Amino acid sequence: MLYARIKDGTVRELINDNGKDINDLYHADIIAMLVPDPKAEAVYGSTWNGTVFGAPVRALYTVEQVRKLRDQKLSASDWTQGADAPLTDEVKAKWVTYRQDLRDLPASYPDCLNPDGNAVDDNDIKWPTKP
Repeated sequence: MLYARIKDGTVRELINDNGKDINDLYHADIIAMLVPDPKAEAVYGSTWNGTVFGAPVRALYTVEQVRKLRDQKLSASDWTQGADAPLTDEVKAKWVTYRQDLRDLPASYPDCLNPDGNAVDDNDIKWPTKP
């Protein structure tokens, strides 16, 4: 049997009990958040109104939100540009390229989103790869 874990009216996780008793697999607090999905209709992000599953909500990040996340990634990599950074010139150059790709990111928005054209969380945004 398939189950959907619901939080705030949205499917947050899909669980397959693999034919086992769900009560043996999870604590009662978790089971209370689960909705049986015998027809496998739910997908991550589907809505749940208490009776039926609906289409997933497209949660798009605004340009401002992408920029804020980008700025956090830039700040986290500031150390790579210091004169005393323990990096070779070759590795430091890769970090320069990565940081420039981050700076260019809002200009490429919404192309930075996942193939479905949305982002449920910032892991769906196509960030440049760290060196």
